[in-house]
Amino acid sequence: MAETLFKKNILILTGADCSSPAVEIATVASKYKIPVISNGANASTLSSKDNYPWFIRVVTPSEEYDRYLVDLADNLRVKEVAYFYTTDAWGLGAKRVIKETTKNKNISIKKEFGFERDTSQDVIDKFVYEVAKEGIKNIIITGPTPDTVRVFKAINKFGLNKKGNTIFATEMISADESIEAVNGSKGYFAPMTLLENSEILESFKLKLESKIQKDIDVNSKAFFYGALSYDHIYTVAHAINNINKNNIPVSSQTLMSFLRKVDFIGATGRVYFSQNTNDRINMPLQIMNSHGYDAKSNTVKFKSIAKVSSDGQLIINKSEIIMPGYD
Repeated sequence: MAETLFKKNILILTGADCSSPAVEIATVASKYKIPVISNGANASTLSSKDNYPWFIRVVTPSEEYDRYLVDLADNLRVKEVAYFYTTDAWGLGAKRVIKETTKNKNISIKKEFGFERDTSQDVIDKFVYEVAKEGIKNIIITGPTPDTVRVFKAINKFGLNKKGNTIFATEMISADESIEAVNGSKGYFAPMTLLENSEILESFKLKLESKIQKDIDVNSKAFFYGALSYDHIYTVAHAINNINKNNIPVSSQTLMSFLRKVDFIGATGRVYFSQNTNDRINMPLQIMNSHGYDAKSNTVKFKSIAKVSSDGQLIINKSEIIMPGYD
């Protein structure tokens, strides 16, 4: 599909928000010398300017925040975990970070399960059953949303979302997933971009509410990715504006160069990029805690329970935490 678009001599391809397809798209982009900008693909492999010179993203690589899940687990006195990860580009990058961080924190990985994306529910059920059978109380999941949902459905099936257990995952579960996954995920923790209050963010929220004719939950997964989508399009706009200010013809080549020089305040904070990688610099981060399904708003309610300070320390507000099995 990407190649079909590249053949039309487009200026830039936007979106590409999932890591495995983004790797393939970025590879093809090099062939056509057309930029790709992503609003969500965070596999560590995509950081390489040498391998993907026509790619850039408004997020930081997953290893920049996956480790904070282990920091939180350590703070909650977790000593052993079962670990589930996908074997795609993102999952393998996350695996390296989780293994390294658990080792540093002396947290034992008692069981680990690596599996391809879109592995069947039956296979995932067998993995989670092993965890239940061995009485492992803590689980870490690093994988795309569909695979994370299957793990949560299995967690619900085998009753692992209960008092005394803790669950950590790199994706946020939304209300449009199955009720089994929503119930299985109540009380779990997930990292997400920290959206700091600003006039730009408030303006974006109000315009979006007006467009869709309903109130927005600012802690929802959809709103976070909406804000990132907004900023990745504005990154392109700023780059084109800067090209025009310099009286240079706008082309894919000049656009790729100017994308790397963009620096502006967006809905998700300051958007600017490393000159050595394809990554956004210093994306603000927080840890969200699922408080379960809210029927009134038809959303999964998330509460921010920790944020990362400017010096990389995790600041935790334990008074807001709901653990599995608690209301």
